This record gives sequence, structure tokens and C-alpha cells, in this order.
Amino acid sequence: KKKIERLVYYRGKFKLSPDDRFKIFRNREGGLYGSIEDRILYMFDFIVEAINYYSKERRDKYPVLQILRSFNNERFSISRFKQEGWGSAYNDLDLCMEKMFIIPGLRSMPKRYFAKGIQTSYVGARAEHLAENLANPAIRKDTNRWLKKLEIPYTVNVKNIENHYEIIWAPANKKINIFQNHIGLGYPLILPFIVQCLTAKNNIIVVEEPEVHLHPKLQADLGDLIVWSALNNDNQIILETHSEDLLLRVLKKIRKKEISPEFVSANYVLKKGNNPSEIKKIKINSEGQYFTPWKDDIFAERLKEFE
Repeated sequence: KKKIERLVYYRGKFKLSPDDRFKIFRNREGGLYGSIEDRILYMFDFIVEAINYYSKERRDKYPVLQILRSFNNERFSISRFKQEGWGSAYNDLDLCMEKMFIIPGLRSMPKRYFAKGIQTSYVGARAEHLAENLANPAIRKDTNRWLKKLEIPYTVNVKNIENHYEIIWAPANKKINIFQNHIGLGYPLILPFIVQCLTAKNNIIVVEEPEVHLHPKLQADLGDLIVWSALNNDNQIILETHSEDLLLRVLKKIRKKEISPEFVSANYVLKKGNNPSEIKKIKINSEGQYFTPWKDDIFAERLKEFE
């Protein structure tokens, strides 16, 4: 009871502070909740625990808990496990999160050394599993093929040294090798996203600002990779971007009939004063044109510069 009382305010606010939660709760493997996925699942973990605590006699007194209790009820499931008798909306969310790979906008600076031994198709939020993936010859071959398509003038290799890996960049037509922490930021920072698009199969890839530190042409070319990953690897890619060039390449794919407008969902988050943020859906027609005008004159600067 004391544990639950620390978790939830009846007025809808959590009593447990972000600092405290890392001291109290641990994930299934016993480690602290540290990843973005685990943090989200953590929130639902203790909500469901609160639901289980409150008895039916308290249901009328706490109407919000009726909704939360329903969240863990198999009647509200859309998963295939519902037929097996144990599905619930909570389990659906859990399954969804297991399929999600997140590449944050604040990516770590390129590093030289990578630990060995972690077999996973997720490159990691800090690219900590990148070298382990690139150590696979097939993945490395596909990656170098796409580096060439994107006109990135390097090939990558992995140096295996005792208990760690080193990622080596070799400039085209030159017989030298460069550690990735010794070249510009743009290429090493986009490499994890390239590898993730190639290795993920039937996953959800969430990426923030993939265009960081890239020149406009490469930003546009990323649109080719994103569409390829969605079509060939059955991935759903959710990206937050400020790059008009990337969006224009995706529109071009629609215009060339390589994908349909329904294949793309463009949304603009609009903030007005102290009001809650509003999500505005931008409609796209079959000619690859915006059917809905952008707000705040976003992406209008190019036209203004020619006035």
C-alpha cells in the first residue's frame, strides 16, 4: 500500500520523481531502466500495478482507474495473442515497444573502441552495438554498397582486436585507413541509421533529425534509403526532421509512382501560445505535392530569398 501511495496522485500526477524511479524499479534483467523504451514501459508497469492494487469497491471512487484497468483487459486487445486468452492492450504495447528501434537526435560523438559480444540487430541509442553489426561480412557489404549509392566517398571496415572492435574508414582511391573519430562528424553520425535501415526487418525505426551535420544533397538521398527500407524490409520509419530536402525526395518518389501518397504520413506540430501542441496532418496528392499548406511559413524561406 505504501508503495502504491508513492506512485500515484489521485489528481493524476505521479508522486514518484524521475530521480527516485531509477533507485526503486528495475527491469526484467535486473538492470536499471535506462533506455527510452524501458522508461515508457516502466510508466505502464506501475500503472498496471496500481490497477491491480485498487479493489472493485474503490472503482466508483476513482473513475480514472476504470480506464487504466481496461488498459490491462484482453477485451481491448488487437494482438494475435487475444485468441490465446492472455492478450491485452498492455501486451500489445509491450510487443510494439519490442519491435521499436530508437535513434535519438542527441547522438554520441563518434568513438574509436566498441565492446564485443552483444548480439543484437539494434545498433543502440548511442551506437554502442554498431561495430558488432558491421563485423558481420554481409551487413558490412550492404552498408558499403549503400555508402556508394549515397555518394559517401568511403568504405567502412571493422578491426577485430582482442576484446573490442575498431571501425575503420577508408577514403575512396586512397591507400589509407582513418579511425572514425578522426573524420568529420556527418558520416559517422549517420552510419548507425544507415546500418539500422539495412538490418531491421519488420520493425519500427524512430529517428530524430537524421540530417544533422549532412549537406543538402545527402539529406535528400536519405529519402531513397528510407523508402527502400520500408518497401524491402517492411519497416515503419517515424522520423522528426527539419530538412525540406529529405521531404522533397520522398515527394519525388510519389511523383514517379514508386510509392503512393498513402505510404507517407506528414504531420506538423504547431504550438500557439500557452495552448497544448496541435498536430496538423499535411495531405499529399498523387503528384507528390502538398495539398495542405504548412503553417508559420515553414519551408518558405527559399522562395523569400528569390524575392
